[in-house]
Amino acid sequence: MKKLYFLFLLFAATACGPQRLITYNTDALTTDPEAPAPLPVALSIQTFNDIRAEYEDNAKVLNTKNNSSGMAMYINADLQYKETPGKQMAEIFVWHLLKKGYFQTVGLDIKEASDYYVTANLAHFYAEQKQHVGAVIGSQFGLIGAIASSGAKSEGRIIIELTDITVRDKNDRQIAHIGNFKKEYEGKFAADAYGHCVYGNINEKLREFNEELTRMLWSEVKANAGLPL
Repeated sequence: MKKLYFLFLLFAATACGPQRLITYNTDALTTDPEAPAPLPVALSIQTFNDIRAEYEDNAKVLNTKNNSSGMAMYINADLQYKETPGKQMAEIFVWHLLKKGYFQTVGLDIKEASDYYVTANLAHFYAEQKQHVGAVIGSQFGLIGAIASSGAKSEGRIIIELTDITVRDKNDRQIAHIGNFKKEYEGKFAADAYGHCVYGNINEKLREFNEELTRMLWSEVKANAGLPL
């Protein structure tokens, strides 16, 4: 019980301030059976160019200082992230590609040392979620209340979108153009009293998003790069 209480206090202490990370556990990822060997190339994922300000529906996440957007709604406030989403998303995408084993070498912003490099625009990284009244009430009863409401869920919506996803070679010639890739998720997501779960929820959906995108990227490079396979 003391250990649980310590973990609860640790979570509460680290829940404040601009320190949110865009990441997820990659340990469970496995190599693709259709890719028995990595493509013999070095690939660079360039930090995604952030164009979210061009879309009006991103205003709440871009301009709100904390994760509460009013009317009992929570959002993944941009100002709470430790580093810019464009960089963090590109970095976890690199790790996802490495775990899938699609390419011999993958790195972040190593264009000059790579055979091919990938660029993309970040158009949406947006999550909003309703407050869960039961979790709020449970938080008033300390650790017991927090444990009792640990399985709480509330309605939410998540949008993740990259646009103009392009693969070029080291001579800047376009090899493949994946274009735009957008996923929207709606339903019930894990909830807590203070809306901190909204950050973890969008991270988990990013894992699903990247699972699809890594395979798309591998397929495009394999089909268009003229590699000796």
